Amino acid sequence: MTTDEQTTEEAWREVGGQFQALGESLAQAFRTAWESEENRQHLQNMRAGLEAMVDEVDQAIKDASASPEGQKVRQEA
Repeated sequence: MTTDEQTTEEAWREVGGQFQALGESLAQAFRTAWESEENRQHLQNMRAGLEAMVDEVDQAIKDASASPEGQKVRQEA
């Protein structure tokens, strides 16, 4: 594995770790905020927005992996 590949792999690993930490922080905030009826409505709206974001990121990943460049990376891997 080249240095560039290692750096890229480490960067993606860090991004994954940051998303995990963000998820944990959001989960704790949701648990705390759920105690208020007013906050529950805001949280439900936020949840819908987060689900839409996840769906869009998922679609972008699928599109990228189906692209000629994505196919090339998959074959090289």
